[in-house]
Amino acid sequence: TWDWGLEYKDFSDGFRADLGFVPQVGFREGFAQVGRSYRPKGFFSWVRPEFFADYLADRDGDLLSQVVGVGVSVSTKYSGSAGITLRTDKVLAGDGVLSRSRVTFSLAASPSRFFGSLQLYGSLGEEVDFVGARRGHGGNLGGGATVRPGNHLELQLTGEVRWLDVKPPEPGGARRLFTAHVERLKATWTFTARSSLRAIGQYVGAWYAPELYPDPSAVPERDGSFSASALFLYRLNWQSVLFLGYGDSRALTDAGGLPPATRQLFLKLSYAFQG
Repeated sequence: TWDWGLEYKDFSDGFRADLGFVPQVGFREGFAQVGRSYRPKGFFSWVRPEFFADYLADRDGDLLSQVVGVGVSVSTKYSGSAGITLRTDKVLAGDGVLSRSRVTFSLAASPSRFFGSLQLYGSLGEEVDFVGARRGHGGNLGGGATVRPGNHLELQLTGEVRWLDVKPPEPGGARRLFTAHVERLKATWTFTARSSLRAIGQYVGAWYAPELYPDPSAVPERDGSFSASALFLYRLNWQSVLFLGYGDSRALTDAGGLPPATRQLFLKLSYAFQG
C-alpha cells in the first residue's frame, strides 16, 4: 500500500553533456516522494495520494529550482486515469529566484473503439516570465483524441494553448504578454496489411505584446508556421519496404499569408535478399 522513492544526481561542470545523457551539467539534484495506494471497488479501481519534493542547485549551492507538491492519481473504468497536483515552485529567472504556485491536472480514457483515446491536461496559476524575470499569471491547456471512423481510417488530433499575463510598469491591471498555440492532425489510411498512407498537418502560432518585453524591437506581434507531410508505405516483406514521401513547410508573413518555405520529395527502398 505504501511506496516511496529517493533519487540523487550529481553532474560536474566537465561532464560531456553533448553525448545526450542530460540537458545541462554542473548541478546537484535531490528528489523524494511518498504515496499510498487504495484499491476500492466501483468506478474507481485505484486511488493514490502522494507528496513529492525536488531540489536542484548548481555546484556552488545556489538554487536553480525547487518544487514541493501534493496530489492524487486515480484509475477508473473505460481504461481511464486522472490526476491533480498542487505545487509550489522556486525557479531562477535572471539574477533572482521567483516563486510560483500552480495546479496541474490530467485526464485520459479509452471509452470505445470509435474513440480510441481521449486526453485533457493543463495547468493554471502563477507563472514566470523568464525573459523579463518577473512573475505573472497564466497556464496551458491541451488535449488530444484518437478517432477511428472505420476499419481503414485513423485520425489523431492534438492541440495546446499557452498564455501568460504580466503587470506592466505603468499603473493598471495585468496585460497579456503572449498567447501561443499548436494544432496537429495525423490521418492514417490502411489499404491492406502491406500498404498504408499517412498525412500530417501542423500549425504553430503565437501573438505577442512587444511593448511588454525588455527589447520590443526583437519581438514580433505575430508569428506562425505551417508544415504538412504525406508518406506512402508498401511492405514487400517484413524487411523490405518502399517509402514515398512529400513535405511542405510555410512561414507566416507580415501580410498574413503562408508562402512555401521548403518543399521535399523523397523515395526510399530497402530490400532484404532471402536465401
